Amino acid sequence: MQHEEILKHLFKQYFNEDCTAIIQLPQAGSDRIYFRVKSDTHSAIGTYGKDTKENETFIHHTKHFHQKFITVPQVYIASDDKQYYLQQDLGDTSLYSIIKSEGITENVKKHLKEVLQQLTYLQIRGAEHFNFAICYPIQEFNRSSMFWDLNSFKYYFARVARAHFSEIDLNEDFHRLCEYLMEEPNQYFMFRDCQSRNVMIHENKPYFIDYQGGRKGSLQYDAASLLWQAGAKIPIEIKNELFDFYMEEVSKLITIDKKDFKERYNGFVLIRILQVLGAYGFRGLIERRPHFIESIVPALENVKHFIDNIDNLPELNSVLKQLVASDI
Repeated sequence: MQHEEILKHLFKQYFNEDCTAIIQLPQAGSDRIYFRVKSDTHSAIGTYGKDTKENETFIHHTKHFHQKFITVPQVYIASDDKQYYLQQDLGDTSLYSIIKSEGITENVKKHLKEVLQQLTYLQIRGAEHFNFAICYPIQEFNRSSMFWDLNSFKYYFARVARAHFSEIDLNEDFHRLCEYLMEEPNQYFMFRDCQSRNVMIHENKPYFIDYQGGRKGSLQYDAASLLWQAGAKIPIEIKNELFDFYMEEVSKLITIDKKDFKERYNGFVLIRILQVLGAYGFRGLIERRPHFIESIVPALENVKHFIDNIDNLPELNSVLKQLVASDI
């Protein structure tokens, strides 16, 4: 009851009204706990997170993005220890819930284009005068950050799934992939987990949530995260159409070489898929969380688009072929 009492107190302090109802919301992939806190005239989402540094990062990013007129929830008030805060209630409709209900309809494509358009502003305009030193747990998507993801894939997914590989040869492929991706400009804000679960549709507009893990990085990673989200099951021709739309939106704000930008995008799609498999391996194969176990098969479907197109990464190609053929 401690969480509820503290959130009720914050609600009273901010809205000057007594809370009449507080309901815990279903927990997602993180350890944060969310509540809907309501009175007769107001509603807010109360959050408890024991990682105060992560909370402070979210609050910092939110204030900055609000100043840039980017659609993110408003943070109303936080406790002195920063373990609790109230944020704007954006309702219960995520873009993911619309996709699961409708499939990839014209309405969903319209929403995805709106998200991609807003994403370019988040990444490019949001990076202007942004204090990347605040980013947590890491400030930049650099070689170290990439290798963390690649090693998570190797140890939490490939090994657990009993794929056979040479450690030395696979590491050489990882280095080759990192070198290629690090040639791309990386002075932008990288959302890091830009997927349809982290986009709320409120008053028919997309709002980003859960961007506290954002860092300095390249543009293509977030587009890859959104368009190649395993559970969304966006057909490949629509993925390509939407990425072309995203490139056009980017080119309105900065100058890019579209051919090079698109080629490098495929590398970011690959590393994002590997990151996701590592996360699913840890949460699903090791922790046995049902949602993540169910997500493994559609994630491996994404792998099939790459296994014949990465001849320059032979050991990784071999591992991916084994995983696609396996019965995990």
